[in-house]
Amino acid sequence: MTKPSLRWDEYRNAIEGEEIIRRYFRTKMLQWHKNILAGVVGYTGEGKSLTAIKLASIIDESFDLSKNVVYTAGQFLEIVDEIEQEGKKGRCIVLDEAGVTIPSRLRYQFTNLSISFLLQTYRYLYTTTFLVTPDLSFVDPQARRLLTHLIIVKKWKKLMPPFIRIFEFQKNFLTGDI
Repeated sequence: MTKPSLRWDEYRNAIEGEEIIRRYFRTKMLQWHKNILAGVVGYTGEGKSLTAIKLASIIDESFDLSKNVVYTAGQFLEIVDEIEQEGKKGRCIVLDEAGVTIPSRLRYQFTNLSISFLLQTYRYLYTTTFLVTPDLSFVDPQARRLLTHLIIVKKWKKLMPPFIRIFEFQKNFLTGDI
C-alpha cells in the first residue's frame, strides 16, 4: 500500500494568510526599495524547498518553477542576469541547497566570492531570494550576514503542510551583531 502524498495544488492552498505575505514582501521590495534575502531552514524532509517555492509563487505572480528554482552558481547568475535584462521588479529566486552551492568551508572559492559580490550589489533589482539549507552555518558567512529574513520550517504531522515562522533580522551595523 502506498502512502498518500500531498499534491502541489493542495499545498498551494495550505499556507494561510497569502495576501498578508504577498503584501508584506512586495511592500518591502517595491515601496521601500529593498531586496530580500531570506534563509529557509529546517530538518531534512520538513518541506523547506516546497515552502520556499510556495512563498515565491505567492510573492511573484510570474514565478516559473523551471527557471526560478536554481541549484548551481551558474544558474543563479543566469537568472539574475535575465531578471536584470527584463527590468521587472519584484521577482523571486529560490536557491535550493545553498549550503552546497555557496558552502561556508570554501568561502574564498571563486564561486562563493562571485555570488557574495552579487548579493551585495543586486539590490536595485528589488528581488526576493530564498536560500534553502538545513542549517545556516552551511552557507558562506558573507551571504549569511546579508540575510534580511529567516524562515524556519517545521512539520508537525506527516502528510500535512509544514508550519512556518518568518523572522526579520535586526542588525547592529556598528558591531556587526544580528
